[in-house]
Amino acid sequence: MATWRPNRAQIHLTGFTASEQVVREVVRSVEIAAKIQTSTGLYSSPDRRLARSIGSTVRLRHNRVYGTVGTPVHYARAVHNGARAHPIRPRNPNGYLRFYWRKVGHTVYRKSVYHPGQSGQFFLTRPLRIAANRHGFKVHIYVI
Repeated sequence: MATWRPNRAQIHLTGFTASEQVVREVVRSVEIAAKIQTSTGLYSSPDRRLARSIGSTVRLRHNRVYGTVGTPVHYARAVHNGARAHPIRPRNPNGYLRFYWRKVGHTVYRKSVYHPGQSGQFFLTRPLRIAANRHGFKVHIYVI
C-alpha cells in the first residue's frame, strides 16, 4: 500500500506564486490606466508631472500579497478627490505664485489666485474597481 503526503511548503508556495501574479497584473493595469488618465485632460500639466510620478509596488508579507499604486505629488489628492473653491497664496508673504495657466497658454506670476474648485478625477479608484472586478475581487476603499 502506498502512502502519499502532500508537501505543504510546495502547496503554500504554489498558491503564493499564483496570488502574486494576479496582484501584479491588477496593480500594473491600475498604474497604466492612472497614467493615461492623468497625462491628458483638463488638469494635466504640460510636463505630465502627475502621470510620471505614479508608481506601484507589490510586496509579500506575513503570508499575504500586498499591491499599492500611488504618487508622492502633493496635489494628487486634490486632483483625485476634487477640491472646493479656495484661495491660494505663496508660502513667502512677499513672494509670488508661478504657474502655467492653460487658458492663456504661458507661465504667469500672481500674488494670489482663487481656485474655483474642481470635481474629482478618481484616477486611482476607478481603474482599481475595473481591474479588480475583472478578477472577481471585492474592493474596499478607505480614505486616509
